[in-house]
Amino acid sequence: MPANGYSNCHLWERSRQKMRYQSYESPITLLDILSSIFRYKWRAILVSVLMFVLVIAGIILYPKRYQSEAKLFVRLGRGSASMDPATVGQTIAIQESRETEMNSIIDLLESRTLAQRVVDDIGSERILRKYAWLERNLEAVSDTISGLTGPFVSQVDGETNMPEIRPAPASDALGLDASSDGEASSEQVTGPGQVAADSEVEAETMAQPADAVDFDAEMRKRYELAINEVGENLRIESPKRSTTISVEYRAREPRLAQLVVESVIRNYRNMHIAAYQSQGALEFFDNQFDQQQELVAASEDELRQTKNENDIVTVRGKQEELQTALTDVRKMQIATDAELDAMLARVSELKASMQNLKGEIVSQRTSGIASNASDSMRNRLYELEIQEKELASKYVSTDPRLQRVREQLRDARQIASEQPKEREQSVLAINPVRQKLENEALTAQSSVAALRAKQAALEKQRDGLLSQLASLNQLEVDSQDLERQITVARDNYMRYASKLEESRINAALDENALSNVSVVGAPTIRYRHVSPRRSLLALVGACFSVVCGAMVAILSDYGRNARELSVIRRAEREAYLRRLQDSRDILEHPEALESRQQRLGTAHTETAPTEPRLDERAADTPDNSSDDDQDGADALRKAK
Repeated sequence: MPANGYSNCHLWERSRQKMRYQSYESPITLLDILSSIFRYKWRAILVSVLMFVLVIAGIILYPKRYQSEAKLFVRLGRGSASMDPATVGQTIAIQESRETEMNSIIDLLESRTLAQRVVDDIGSERILRKYAWLERNLEAVSDTISGLTGPFVSQVDGETNMPEIRPAPASDALGLDASSDGEASSEQVTGPGQVAADSEVEAETMAQPADAVDFDAEMRKRYELAINEVGENLRIESPKRSTTISVEYRAREPRLAQLVVESVIRNYRNMHIAAYQSQGALEFFDNQFDQQQELVAASEDELRQTKNENDIVTVRGKQEELQTALTDVRKMQIATDAELDAMLARVSELKASMQNLKGEIVSQRTSGIASNASDSMRNRLYELEIQEKELASKYVSTDPRLQRVREQLRDARQIASEQPKEREQSVLAINPVRQKLENEALTAQSSVAALRAKQAALEKQRDGLLSQLASLNQLEVDSQDLERQITVARDNYMRYASKLEESRINAALDENALSNVSVVGAPTIRYRHVSPRRSLLALVGACFSVVCGAMVAILSDYGRNARELSVIRRAEREAYLRRLQDSRDILEHPEALESRQQRLGTAHTETAPTEPRLDERAADTPDNSSDDDQDGADALRKAK
């Protein structure tokens, strides 16, 4: 009985350990995941909240991007339907699809040359300027790291002696002159002079201070970064079977995005015009036109000289007409001279008559006009008479005051008696006869000036007629050879004139940036950012936070299970070693079996009420006993 108790207790313990070991090695189910999350729910909630806060902070600090968009419409214009003025001879029609033209336009819009022109137009500093707090701090950290590692990098660069690549201007990238859009410059071709210039530039660069060289390298680096920035954020899209092109650009500020799109359209139109230009056609036709013009003039001069030398006049009617006109002019000159003499005599007579006439005469006289001075004097006389009567009634005749008043009265009466009784007023006016003579003299002088001018004009006209009569001899053709030369020269002259005019029209259209690419939608400016999409990112961040919390809970439970599994394995190893030792002790000392069975039976009796039944465990796990347990049981039976 004790041996049976020891065996049952041992088998129950082994089956319990096997069940736990197999539960750890079984596949993870959804119930295990939920139990792990529930077991570490507070840890999962804390991690989820922290991750969501970090996601929200990242969304807020993430740099905003603003988008500007423009629409281009490619119509069938002179670039694809017209003929090059330099084309001569017979031509054949070539069918070229619009898709090829659209692909070419998109390729030019996505080219690095266009991006380089945009950077030259706007500036690398404006394009690379940071506005977000996160970008500014990251740039500051990058500058700090570059400052710490700068000397070492400079030393490595000096040891490698790698040649520096300097960014060329946008106009040089196409081999075009910067002074004119699309015109080729012969100075762009590399030759001995160009090699010498490069050597001089390299020598000047080597002679510059180290700080200046580092500054130039930094500027070139930022220039390349700006070009890459434009190329990465510029999107060119065109639907299939459509002639519209969408130009989109995303930047850190709305105005910058609009400026870049405007610069892209402006520079592309120049590139488009330059691509369809016939280089040097205008200069060629201009030179040929001048040469043919000189040839025609030389032939005509030779013909004119021949007629003048031989005094040849073939246009008889023209000669008679000129002779008649010359006779009329001479008659008019004679009549003009007579009129001029008569008018001069009239002017002299009028001047003599004006000298005998006065310039002003009395036109009106008025009498009986009141005088303010006489009236005032008479009033004063009345006052003195009244004063003399008052003093005579008061004083004697010898009184000095009376005598003084009487003396004043006597003087006043004398002055009043001397004044005229009536007053006359005269009005002077210009002599109308003299004025009329002066007007006639002025008119006569004007007629004299007009007759003299007419005389000069007739003289000039006579000289002109004589000159025309002399030039008439230059219109005769001396020989058929000269006529043939003139005819051929004029034909070539007209042909080159037509080609030159076509080239000038194309040049004028190119100068005014007129092409078959039209801007149907101007670059827009949107003050609402298009990136990042905060609502979508917040939703994704919330899901990511929940997943992170669940993963932390699962990993925490997995770590706990791993620790328990290691403890179980160590306990199994110790139990196995202990069983081997017990089996060896039983074989060597059989008398110790009784005491051990009693001890195990007592322990089994004490623990039986609290431990589950072995038969129930065995029913649930019928094959949980191992070969080691069976060997232990056989060893116990043999020992018994």
